[in-house]
Amino acid sequence: MAKETSGMILEYLSFYRKFNKTRIVVIGKITF
Repeated sequence: MAKETSGMILEYLSFYRKFNKTRIVVIGKITF
């Protein structure tokens, strides 16, 4: 159970990081 939870958290973190990078790129394109 704990293993599954940590796996889900890791997946979420990697997804969040990708989303953040995309958002930063989009904001940069809009700003400049």
